[in-house]
Amino acid sequence: MRNSKHLKMAIRYPSVKILCCCVNRPYNAIRTYYGRMYEAKFLAGMIAGGAMVFIWKFAVRPLGGAWNIYELLPAFIVAIIVNIIVS
Repeated sequence: MRNSKHLKMAIRYPSVKILCCCVNRPYNAIRTYYGRMYEAKFLAGMIAGGAMVFIWKFAVRPLGGAWNIYELLPAFIVAIIVNIIVS
């Protein structure tokens, strides 16, 4: 395995927690952004958010008024809620 800058900094400063978008680093001080989101939770949130895009676009948004917002915002919120519930 190549030594990355994250790994070198983690070895040099062991008391500092380093966030890295990489996965499976061999040192305890390096954490990933999504360390607790496993594949099933990711897929559940993705499916819920994708379904919400179509539900919002074709069922809710045509109601107009305050409901006439871009469908990715409610889809993102629903995906986050599903990820929290599934965990």
